[in-house]
Amino acid sequence: MKTIYLLLLLPFLVLSQNNFASNSNKLSWQNVYETSLSSADFFNSVKTKKNFIDCNYDGDILYGTTPFIDIIKDHSGMVIFARYDIQLTYKIEFKVDKYRVTITDLVWDSTDFNDTTNFEELLLKKRDGTIRGANKYQKYLKALDLELTKIFTYKTPDGW
Repeated sequence: MKTIYLLLLLPFLVLSQNNFASNSNKLSWQNVYETSLSSADFFNSVKTKKNFIDCNYDGDILYGTTPFIDIIKDHSGMVIFARYDIQLTYKIEFKVDKYRVTITDLVWDSTDFNDTTNFEELLLKKRDGTIRGANKYQKYLKALDLELTKIFTYKTPDGW
């Protein structure tokens, strides 16, 4: 009997294995990283990177918006909008030996339609604001989660 319950829960466990969360019809991404840098050294390094040129520094918080960037290179088997460049609004909060990245307001540059499209419009169910469960959406979120994790992982003083 326990095996049957476990098998019934497995799809939900697999679908929720990324850093995206839905709250009040808003979708966000959040991850915590470790670092040995001071907040000033960390933020000075971040501000020199091409994806973080439009940023503001306020105490232990860095926030801003990226330019439109091509995050996912292989779009096969994903939703059609995976091929469009994406713009992110981010906030990086620094504490001793770690920093937390929160991304909100993800927007696709759907130039084919002469428009930009908000993340929530395509990935959340209109009825209840939860993340769509179809495989193509989950595959996209998983790939996007991996790429965002790479983008915001600090590796060396002269590279991300």
